Formats: sequence, structure tokens, C-alpha cells
Amino acid sequence: MCLALRVLSLCQSSLRRYGESLESIQEAVDIGRKLVSRNATEFDPILARLLRRYGAALTALCQNDEALRVVEEGVQIYRRLLVKDARKFEPELASSLFCMAHDLRRCMYRQQAIMVASEGVSIRRRLAERDPAAFEPSLASSFRDYATLLAEKGQFTDAIWYGQKSVDIYRQLAISDSSRFDHKLAQALHNLGSMLGECGRDGDAVRPVKEAIALRRFTSAEDSDPELQADLAASLLLYASVLVKLGKDEALGVAHESVEILKRMVITDPARFEGELELSLEQVERLCLVSRTHDD
Repeated sequence: MCLALRVLSLCQSSLRRYGESLESIQEAVDIGRKLVSRNATEFDPILARLLRRYGAALTALCQNDEALRVVEEGVQIYRRLLVKDARKFEPELASSLFCMAHDLRRCMYRQQAIMVASEGVSIRRRLAERDPAAFEPSLASSFRDYATLLAEKGQFTDAIWYGQKSVDIYRQLAISDSSRFDHKLAQALHNLGSMLGECGRDGDAVRPVKEAIALRRFTSAEDSDPELQADLAASLLLYASVLVKLGKDEALGVAHESVEILKRMVITDPARFEGELELSLEQVERLCLVSRTHDD
């Protein structure tokens, strides 16, 4: 019953019915706690998994402090389980550690987030060495997320190293399964370009961002998912900001293409995309000011 409620919560979340999703997983956790009180050995693994989903449901409603508390409880359960069966529970612990790192970040505990994510990276390195086919995808996502955390603390040398490693792994994975990994490679390239731009290496940022745009044009043409269009708009806007800093004339044309994509998205789903459109318009306005400054 509790696992069925977890699946229901995931489905409700995918439909952006976040309040209902939270109610479903809360009920599942309540059932899980009762089961643990009867037989902790059997049901602790189920409760830990439910708590991870519970944390995600809380995060979707911006209840970040409570999400952190819940996910941390799950991490502690997995640590106990690790003593009994490390091989079985290390992957689950790593997943919960990254959830915890993201929650720490949202609560502005950035240094603690880096420390927790570092432990997750170490676990996934070991797992990928043992079984590359099974664990390299999660290692690539770990490197990508860890790089983002490092960049937010201004640790760009390490951030760019991990970001490039994420790109390298995803590139190899995309060769064998492009439908599964092209969009993840595009995100890793986008993130790498963003980090290079943030630390003043705008010339180096051009190549990964252009590749991200090319991949996102392809994936959004193949799949009508509006999120893929939004991703393309984000990469175009990033590329425009890089081009402005390099003094390139085509920057504003690229930025306006990004805005036009989001305008179309707003027509289909105003609640989802109006905020992104407003932010993009503000950024384009800033780019125009920077461009005029360069012209002067």
C-alpha cells in the first residue's frame, strides 16, 4: 500500500498536482512508520525510500526546512543499513545524500551541501568503478550537480573540472544511447558554459554552449515536450550573454529568439512559463544596456 501511494505521489507530481502529491506520500510515510514499529529489519529500507520522496514533495511546495529534516532522517536510516549490507544500500545512500545536498543548498547551507555531495560523489565513484554500465549515468549526474555547488561558492577551478568530467561521461553514454542521454549531455554542456562565463572565460564558454544549443534544437524538434523548448531558450539566452561580453553583434538576435520561444510557451501554459518569460525579458534588457555600453 505505501509503495503504491509513492507511485501515486510521483504521478501527481508529474502533473504538477503538488498538494495532492504531498498528501499521498505523507500517508505512505505514516504507514511506513507503523510497519517499522512492528518490524524495523524488514521495513526500514522502505521507509528510507519513502522519506526521500517525501522530501521531494515538500521541496516542490517550497517547504525546504521540513524537506531537509525528512531527507536527513532517511540518510540516517541508510547509514544504519549500510553496516548490514553496503553493496545493497550504497546506491540508495548516495541518492539520498544528493537530495540532502540540494535541500541544504535551498536552505542556504552551501558549504554543508558541498560536504554532503562530496560524500555522494565518493560513493558513486566506487560504484562506477565496480560496475560502469550500471553506475556511470549516476556518476555523471553527481559530477554535474557537484560542479554546480562548487561554482556557487566561487570554487571555479574545481567546478569546471567536475563539469568537464560530467560532459565527458555523458558524451560517451550518448554515443550508445542518444535518445536517453542527448538531453543530459546538453544540460552538462550548458552548465559548463555557464561556469566558464561566470569566471570570465567567455571565449572558452562559446563552444560548449553552442553544442548545447545544437543538441537542444534537435531534441526539441524530435519531442514536443515544452520543457525541452524552455531548455533551448535558456541556452540561447546564456549564449547571448556570452556573445555580448565578447562584443559580438549577433548577441541580441540570439536573445530575442529565446524570448520568442518562451512567448509561444506562455500561450500553451501561462502558469508554467510566465515567470521564465519575465526573467528572460529582464535579462535581455540588461544585455541591451551592456551592448550599448560596448558600442559607446
